[in-house]
Amino acid sequence: MNRYIGIDKTELRNIEVSKIDVDRLIQSEKAQISFTESELGYLVQDTEGNRHRVDSIVINDEYMFNSFRLGYKKRKGDRDYYTILDVTIATKEGESDNLRPLNISEYRNKINNIKSYMRDIYGVYLDISEARFNTIEVNITNEMIHKFHDYRMIFEAVRQKRNHKKYPVFGLKEKKLQYETYIFSNKSLTNELKLYNKTEQLAYCFSIYKKENYMRMEYRLNSYELIANRLGTDKVKDLTDEAIRDFLSKSIQEDIFKPVEAYINDTNKQLDKMYKNLKKKYKRGHARLFANYCNGKEVPILDAEQIYNIIKKNTTKTNHLAENKRLIYSVVSDCLVGNLDKLTELKNKFILV
Repeated sequence: MNRYIGIDKTELRNIEVSKIDVDRLIQSEKAQISFTESELGYLVQDTEGNRHRVDSIVINDEYMFNSFRLGYKKRKGDRDYYTILDVTIATKEGESDNLRPLNISEYRNKINNIKSYMRDIYGVYLDISEARFNTIEVNITNEMIHKFHDYRMIFEAVRQKRNHKKYPVFGLKEKKLQYETYIFSNKSLTNELKLYNKTEQLAYCFSIYKKENYMRMEYRLNSYELIANRLGTDKVKDLTDEAIRDFLSKSIQEDIFKPVEAYINDTNKQLDKMYKNLKKKYKRGHARLFANYCNGKEVPILDAEQIYNIIKKNTTKTNHLAENKRLIYSVVSDCLVGNLDKLTELKNKFILV
């Protein structure tokens, strides 16, 4: 099984600029630095031992990392300086094709490589020893038996039965992004769950073409507090692969499979009631009528097997069961066939044990 687990895009903060090579920095076309005479400016030493007050540094690299920024927010006559290092594995240094995320050891190596690269290319010396995640994307990517679109009935069940307090916002971004994506988030967008067609995303965004059917389930956590709560820490030096795996497995169980099971249980109760009423009303033909009603979405269902199981539970004439099963599958739409098997596949591949 081709399964990949780890870290994708991150935004790191709590990084110190310990020293700068002024000449190297100002010569770069991708970097900008602004000095100030104000005593409120960020105090930094250059490579020759001179001290400078800096307003801001902006570097748009897009090779080893996306961008780096040193800036400040005004607060009651003072300045709160911050640093932001925006990193994704989809940069151009050739380390990844964006299919496989990084484990924590690979991620730390990448950050250390960026530190050296910043020094050598831009003349910016960073202290990353206490770096913290302000944003982190962690995901599981699996090779699937079917195309992403074939799992849509399961995702629709998730949409209907999701925890609305946790995920009040839902978006289907297929048209905008050109690949199928289901997004669940809170109103502040600090906690986001995204299910998407990774094969199409690779082709559309990176011109990388895979013959396999890849699906990704991804969480985006956006705040120190939320990351520390979900992953046990917001510090790069303390995060572990075990914490990431544990979070992903428990969260996917709670956010994906629990709602689907609730959907199945609720629809089974409705199906049972409908079938009993039809059976009382019509002595003959009630099985076909029941199947037609279900196919016509009188009661939303996930799989045709639910119809068969209700009939089986409420009949004493077992010799008719095979005939009823053929009847059901001759009536229902293709989109209602095989979804329970697809659900089992998803559980086997996305619950980490």
